[in-house]
Amino acid sequence: MDISAIDLINIESFSSHVVSLSECRQSLHTYLRSKMSQVAPSLSALIGEAVGARLIAHAGSLINLAKCPASTVQIIGAEKALKQMQYRLKNYFSEVPTSVFGEKLREQVEERLSFYETGEIPRKNLDVMKEAMVQAEEAAAEITRKLEKQEK
Repeated sequence: MDISAIDLINIESFSSHVVSLSECRQSLHTYLRSKMSQVAPSLSALIGEAVGARLIAHAGSLINLAKCPASTVQIIGAEKALKQMQYRLKNYFSEVPTSVFGEKLREQVEERLSFYETGEIPRKNLDVMKEAMVQAEEAAAEITRKLEKQEK
């Protein structure tokens, strides 16, 4: 079938729009990944950048999200991704962004899923969070030492 000149112009225009939108989407994804790794690295490690950003947006802010009890977060829609923590651990913030808590929570989710397949008992939440706190403190100390070296 022959394509008329006007049809070809419209197809080319549409194609260039699709390519432009694809490039814009990729650029926004890169930006979101960068911002989430700075703002909420643990949340990003646990549930991913896009879901984490949506969760923060739905809660209104990262601080509002951190203040939410687990049941509220479950209602927001993250029931499968987030697990309850003790209150004193739930609101952990550090001056140095770290993904340690998110990584540990992800490990814990994977251990719990593995329990259904293998029957191997997962570690307790308290033990995992204690381990995460030690690693987070070590990471913060290391970054602080590097910053002090740079200032000298």
